[in-house]
Amino acid sequence: MGNFSFFSEEMADHLVEFAGHWRPDLIIYPPLGVIGPLIAAKYDIPVVMQTVGFGHTPGISRV
Repeated sequence: MGNFSFFSEEMADHLVEFAGHWRPDLIIYPPLGVIGPLIAAKYDIPVVMQTVGFGHTPGISRV
């Protein structure tokens, strides 16, 4: 799990910076892509979670 968290932190920094330059109109993220809502909140961008394969309930993932 240590390697995963290292790469997650490295990717998160770059994605936040990229989104700041790009300024997308909408962020669509997968259920495990927690950086999507964080970037959306930082830059006030609308965000949508796209589920594929298995369903989610609001109580499972709170944004």
